[in-house]
Amino acid sequence: MKIGFLLGALALLLASGCSARQPPRTPGTPPSNIDVGLASWYGLEEAGRATASGEPMAPEKMTAAHKTLPFGSLVRVTDLDTSMQVEVIINDRGPFVDNRIIDLSFGAARNLGIVEKGVAKVRIEVIGLKGPLAARRWRVQVGSFTEQRTARNLATLIQSEGYSPVSVSPFEDRGTRYYRVWVGEYRERDGAETLQRQLQRAGHQGFALLAAATTP
Repeated sequence: MKIGFLLGALALLLASGCSARQPPRTPGTPPSNIDVGLASWYGLEEAGRATASGEPMAPEKMTAAHKTLPFGSLVRVTDLDTSMQVEVIINDRGPFVDNRIIDLSFGAARNLGIVEKGVAKVRIEVIGLKGPLAARRWRVQVGSFTEQRTARNLATLIQSEGYSPVSVSPFEDRGTRYYRVWVGEYRERDGAETLQRQLQRAGHQGFALLAAATTP
């Protein structure tokens, strides 16, 4: 029994050592590894409806749905049986079927040659970020003031509480100039909404909005 216990402990120690050597991935960034699994396609019946990113479903565009990759991720999809490839931009969530890793638009599936068979074993690789979805950011607006000083004072206060980035941007509405105070910057709405709840607990009211990026 002692030998069995020692062998079990050694196995746990080795497993812990292996996992510790894996570098952590920053939330919201595309994974660098290649994934293999089943691809399917969709989009004809959903044409025109809003995808999870907010873009309308356009079956002929080279797009796809993935469960976790950031919107705007450029993904190369390779059919492992035929070696045919397509490049798609992630703009939706799915597939919600076991063992499937990506849902291609009709146009992408046609170019990959899998429309008739419906599914195919593929390799997917994230090769970058591309298009309007990659450039947009979700931020939390915590105030809008006609006095620039008031806006800057709030920005300074929030920054002193450890939040970053914090910025002030002007905009005009019906001839009146306002100064909006923004906090955070995320590719996904979930991140901004989580920050919104943190700010609310700290006594700051706000709401998540799509806004122009303030950082490269």
